[in-house]
Amino acid sequence: MAKRTVIIIGGGIAGVSAALSLARRGIDVHIVDRADYLGGRAITYGCKASSSCTMCGVCLVSDKMEELGDLSGVAVHTRASVTALRGFPGDFTVEVTQRERWVDPDKCTACGQCMDSCTAGAIKRAPASAYPQAVVMNEAECPADCAGKCRTACAFGAIQLLPARTFTLRADGVVVATGFSPFDAANAWDLGYGRIPGVMTAMEAEEALRQHGTLLLHGQAPRRIAFVQCVGSRNIPLGRNYCSEVCCKYALRMINALRKERPDTEFTLFYMDIQSAGKGFSKVYEECKAHARFVSGMPVEIKKGKQGVLVRYEDQSSARVAHAEFDLVVLSTGIWPREDAALVGRRLGLNLDEHGFFDETGHFATRRPGVVVAGACAKPMTIADAIAHAQGAAMSLVSRLEAEVSS
Repeated sequence: MAKRTVIIIGGGIAGVSAALSLARRGIDVHIVDRADYLGGRAITYGCKASSSCTMCGVCLVSDKMEELGDLSGVAVHTRASVTALRGFPGDFTVEVTQRERWVDPDKCTACGQCMDSCTAGAIKRAPASAYPQAVVMNEAECPADCAGKCRTACAFGAIQLLPARTFTLRADGVVVATGFSPFDAANAWDLGYGRIPGVMTAMEAEEALRQHGTLLLHGQAPRRIAFVQCVGSRNIPLGRNYCSEVCCKYALRMINALRKERPDTEFTLFYMDIQSAGKGFSKVYEECKAHARFVSGMPVEIKKGKQGVLVRYEDQSSARVAHAEFDLVVLSTGIWPREDAALVGRRLGLNLDEHGFFDETGHFATRRPGVVVAGACAKPMTIADAIAHAQGAAMSLVSRLEAEVSS
């Protein structure tokens, strides 16, 4: 039997997990991702261990990315998108378009010499868990008069123009693992994001936690921090009347982790109700309840206060509108379908569900035979759930392909 090949669209933690499962079975894998490196959003998240591991899943991401770097049989195509899919299971033709780039990841060692030569700051290192470990250049920030100092500084010839190209790959099956987009908090106008200093999203908080181990405001550690749940989730006017499943978990874990570093911090959590299901999460919930104030009521307005951020909220326990002031407010933004899900669906011949996620017609299956979905492009899920879902999708695809050959 000829060796099988599978194309994975999306190189976040779901795509990488599917790739590892397939490669271990001797299947050749091509990962196509639009970013400069693999890892997706999960590699920007910070560890949320407090007194012990809280099973947030961040360490699983690092392990998977490290395993990918050590495994053969996986080809990676970054800054690339699948623009057409033709054929049928066992004989797909996949058209891939790759954007131009100025860094050759096969030659780059991430030594940093080019970064030192760039006074404009247009070159940055990829996150620590990203793959491949190469620098990333934002050519839009390159000054016109730099005379190519970065190219001169690179001893490996990695700084060079690689033109855009379109090529085709043959595949027996396809895994769609394009991930999600966090809700754009600027669309929740009354919550002040982008207008009121001291209001940030949970994604920004995750990045700060990963980089600094805590949250900082103007270089100082805030003493009064509020978390606002269900921002962009369970919202009928927005067409998102579903729970994103991850927001309560990451907020409570983050509170516990931050309190470990700064025990004098005062925490308040505004919520509708708490989704505490999941192995070991009840312990996280009880630990958080012991030192944080839980307010059953949602903010109706966030604005600048006299000494910080003023939150006007509906206090359900007293049936009145109340006010409280904080140094920092973190908006727990929910999971939305990726912004290009409809375009990807048209290119691949896939349906979307009522919320805009890829529709599963069966267990991982889609309306198009030979194409399965993996991870949060199918529905909101945690890191651990996305890994398990992707591994299941990969094995489901293998089983379907084997069944078609034997029939």
